Amino acid sequence: DCVHPAYRGNHLNQTMIQCRLELALSLGCSDAFSIIDRNNRWNMPPYFNNGFNMYASTIDPSDNGKIALMHNDLHNTRQTDGRGISVPYNRLDLIDSLMAKGYIGNGYDAKSGNIKFVLNNQNENNNERNQFVVIARKMKGSCRV
Repeated sequence: DCVHPAYRGNHLNQTMIQCRLELALSLGCSDAFSIIDRNNRWNMPPYFNNGFNMYASTIDPSDNGKIALMHNDLHNTRQTDGRGISVPYNRLDLIDSLMAKGYIGNGYDAKSGNIKFVLNNQNENNNERNQFVVIARKMKGSCRV
């Protein structure tokens, strides 16, 4: 998805994501996946605000950009106690290190540009990260809508 520059700042991306999630639920989907540009801090809030968590990162094969793999379990809203580690969105080395240790990004502070990471169940995290690797490999050279 994308919003024309003239219309940005009106929460249109947030609304488009909400509509897609509602459609996915109505179709019986259990999970939603997305890929976001890790260098675009303005693309992060709509996904985190819609219940997506950051599970893995990789290099986009189409342009060698840094991308984050996002997941939303449509039937299980994760609740946290507010504790976690805040990391600036552009500290890719720290983010990669945390995710390798079983942390997930589950919140974003738009004012500071920090992503909040919390420790996730290691087995669940590894299974979901493996799913992302398979999806990313399948997407190489293709376009998904």
